[in-house]
Amino acid sequence: MSATNKKEIFINIQDVQKVSSIGKALSSPTRVEIINILMKSVMNISEIATKLSLPISSVAMHINLLRDAGIIQVNTIPGVRGSQKLCSLLVDFIHLDVFASLNNPEGGLKTYTYSMPIGNYFDFEINSPCGMASDKGFVGSGDTVYSFYDPDRTQAKILWFFSGWIEYRFPSFIFQDNRVESIKFSMELCSESPGYNILWPSDLIFELNSLRCATTTLPGDYGGRRGRLNPDWWPDRYTQYGDQYILTINESGTSINSQLISSVSLSDLRLEDKEYFSLRLAVYENEGNVGGVNIFGSSVGDYEHDIELEVVYRPRFS
Repeated sequence: MSATNKKEIFINIQDVQKVSSIGKALSSPTRVEIINILMKSVMNISEIATKLSLPISSVAMHINLLRDAGIIQVNTIPGVRGSQKLCSLLVDFIHLDVFASLNNPEGGLKTYTYSMPIGNYFDFEINSPCGMASDKGFVGSGDTVYSFYDPDRTQAKILWFFSGWIEYRFPSFIFQDNRVESIKFSMELCSESPGYNILWPSDLIFELNSLRCATTTLPGDYGGRRGRLNPDWWPDRYTQYGDQYILTINESGTSINSQLISSVSLSDLRLEDKEYFSLRLAVYENEGNVGGVNIFGSSVGDYEHDIELEVVYRPRFS
């Protein structure tokens, strides 16, 4: 996402975790200064440290908190000497609604969340190279499709494949008796190359209930520094971390990281028709950049979560 594709963050005061995350990020004068700096220009961490006359390690800590709160974005790009972390502002506005539940006579919007471990996929059809690992070691038979049938796949914290698709299924009970306003998937992803290669594009397709909703280009397979959560045993020469991707579907269409991608809306998906709804992540051969995908779980990479689903809905009352 470029610095011009910013978004608004809307926070309900009842969402304690999100309010706390934003509040923590804004509680430091230094972090507010960093936001002011990034309002004017995209900069790397070293440049920000120079402007603030602070050690790079201290600035990196502040940057991580701002990134985790969704206020800034950090991308790794090639530099004159190795790679550099380029920081950009991700938001225009942050809105805190204190009276959300009082302003709506039906009790306001509610949120249902579900965390899907990346090894709990329902089905797949993939091509090598492919494999997975837990926080303790590789799962199954190394870099082969056989690993995806291994019973220990449920312990996976990172999985990868070069082409094909993998499908996750979520229960749809929340759609039966409520008016759903939006659904949002959050996941950490990057492309899949031998070792790692930060310039390795791959076109990833998102399908919901077999309907193609959006396509995004994963710019690279990231390495060069360790992922914040990676276990000690994970080798430095392999993929280390990904970018955060947020897929949102509402009646206006489908967005990725707040950028409208397609006109596919909630009503198109007919999510209430079955006992489940499916999310399929696909890299199809002969369609654009075929560069695979890495999917990160809760203890590998930079973001401490699996595939997160958030459903925003309004209860129907009889």
